[in-house]
Amino acid sequence: ETESFENWARLFNFSNGKIKPKVMCIGNNFQHDFESEYEKYRPYLERLDNLFDVIMPRDTYSTDNLKTILKKKDKILQGLDPAFLLKKPDVLEHKATSNNSFAYFFSRSSLPDIQKIVEALEKKSGLKGIELSDWLKLDPDNAEKVFSNCINIITNSAFVLTDLYHLSINTLRLNIPVICFGNETTEQTGTIGDFKKKVLFDMLAMNHLYVELPSDPTRAFEIINNKLYDIANDPKLTLEINYEKIERLIDDFSATILEQISSST
Repeated sequence: ETESFENWARLFNFSNGKIKPKVMCIGNNFQHDFESEYEKYRPYLERLDNLFDVIMPRDTYSTDNLKTILKKKDKILQGLDPAFLLKKPDVLEHKATSNNSFAYFFSRSSLPDIQKIVEALEKKSGLKGIELSDWLKLDPDNAEKVFSNCINIITNSAFVLTDLYHLSINTLRLNIPVICFGNETTEQTGTIGDFKKKVLFDMLAMNHLYVELPSDPTRAFEIINNKLYDIANDPKLTLEINYEKIERLIDDFSATILEQISSST
């Protein structure tokens, strides 16, 4: 036990003039309305203020939100979701020049008749829809293989349809357009609400690719059908994405992390 503690102290509690390691909070979601329930969140916010040297939220909304509530605002720097830092696979170098398919996977939203939506888009666009059916089946024994297969499908797709936040990010980091659907919302509630998707697409100036759906199934399907019509009739305009902006955000995120790691507290 003593030896274990000494090893910990040697690795993580430098002294005698050595650089004290920073404690960094990177890529978290801070979109809740902390001010309206400040006493509820106060202990956690105080820990953030006092125990972390650097806080890099995943989105601009979270960054602005924390700056209104924390005292030590200088430690709050703009971050990004760490999934954007995943290395792009070699398969990108062998990407098919012709995309005859689109990928899709839905799990979050109560979309009316997904298969009907897919078939309608296939008919309108002339593309074949391929479901990423294993996206949420990453068991430890074959996770890398399953994930690689999904990435391969995505990179050889003209675009991706989904209602999942993390699938959207993994698609965008591969420079593939994504149309994301979400339930109507104006604030973050709980831990898996749709507000974070809305914030993500707003931050990336991609509001035209995020589609909010009302609770009424008939109205929701009408909105979806209109979006599918736009994709089929003018895919270049409808799926336009500023990839340079995304790459710039990723580069800035990486550079800031490295700068903070290499500097003293």
